[in-house]
Amino acid sequence: MIVNSKLKDEKYFWVRVPRTGTIAYTKLFEGEDYDPVNKFAHSHQKYINTDCYLNCSEEVRSKYKSYPAFSLVRHPVSRMVSILNKMTQMAYRTQDEWDQHPGIDYAFCSYCDQKISRPETLRPKEASETYKRFISDEDFFYKALYGIFNKNCQYKNTYDELAEDLIYSGNGSSGFFASFRTQTEMAYHPKVKIFKYENISEFNNWIENTLGYDVSKLEIIHKSETFTSINTNTNRFKELIEYLFHDDFKLFGYTI
Repeated sequence: MIVNSKLKDEKYFWVRVPRTGTIAYTKLFEGEDYDPVNKFAHSHQKYINTDCYLNCSEEVRSKYKSYPAFSLVRHPVSRMVSILNKMTQMAYRTQDEWDQHPGIDYAFCSYCDQKISRPETLRPKEASETYKRFISDEDFFYKALYGIFNKNCQYKNTYDELAEDLIYSGNGSSGFFASFRTQTEMAYHPKVKIFKYENISEFNNWIENTLGYDVSKLEIIHKSETFTSINTNTNRFKELIEYLFHDDFKLFGYTI
């Protein structure tokens, strides 16, 4: 997302990592121009080799890549807990609720800012029973993730039919494709200034002093009361997170 500084004539490229308060900060940056219908769409792109649905020219991409970039990362364990809470909430959302929910009709390209309609195949559907089992059955949860991914959330060449159903089951795909990526893949780059969710005050001070936005207007939105039934306080869970997000621990200085 391109963010305009209010203090000087300068633009910044914000790499939005899922489950780091991106909706709240998007609303802060866009102000009165904030469009709730688009607030989930096309939100989480990596800094390098990002594709555009409209096939932006390399010239356009290079222009935006010339802007200073920043991102907010989060401890992989707490981020994964947040991911599971969100996926649990999504799993039991009905089709009627999805139809009334923002973010399913169109998207904006992070580079060219053109509006595009989302194809029907991307519209969420009710989660499959496999997907619901994933966020409630611990043995299946671990079997599925170790069966789908190699270290650092790299998809394996082959996986069984249950895993395929899990990955591509309606709103299940929303959770997988957006969340099961390392923060390293998305934001680790010499040109990207990194802030940590655990020291959010430093990020907010930078926003005020560099970009000129009043963080007192920052709203905490979409705080879910849904909690995953997966036990996230075990060594087994921590070992899984270290496996899936290995480079995030190493390159962002987190410890298990």
